[in-house]
Amino acid sequence: MQREINPHLFGTEEKGEAPSSDLEFPGNDQNSAINLTLIRGLERQVLELRNQVKMLEAKLAEAQNQIAEISKVQTLRLDRAAQAMPKIEQYQFKSVQDLSEKYAVLSGKINERRVAENKIEELIDRHNQLVQNFDLRLKQLHKVQADKDLQFLKSVAVLEEARAEIARLKKVELPR
Repeated sequence: MQREINPHLFGTEEKGEAPSSDLEFPGNDQNSAINLTLIRGLERQVLELRNQVKMLEAKLAEAQNQIAEISKVQTLRLDRAAQAMPKIEQYQFKSVQDLSEKYAVLSGKINERRVAENKIEELIDRHNQLVQNFDLRLKQLHKVQADKDLQFLKSVAVLEEARAEIARLKKVELPR
């Protein structure tokens, strides 16, 4: 027996015939019943696959929408970051400039303080030198004073001896 493909299955109908949902095959033998069952099973599978394709298309569309939304959010974030970058750079530049100025001021103050400390050290050194010179001269004066005192005491002793000698001579001369 020769088999023919039913033209109604694939949408190629002859003109004037109405498509029927019940497929009729010539002969009612067991093969045609099995073929009909197989065809109906295939139709169900095709419908299920179409439904699955529609569900996948819906999920794909939803995923695309989510990706588009995420892309939009990321683009906005990048735009805000790009807009904030000049402000940040300006703030950083200003901070560096302020720090440089403060460093220059502090360096100047430190240098002034060093100069002042050096001057003070020089003054202290000169003062110490003057004190040492004064102390040396004072010691020299004490030595000179001690020498003069010793000379004075010797002179006083010689004078006393001379007085005593004069007094003794006066006593000796008087009796004459």
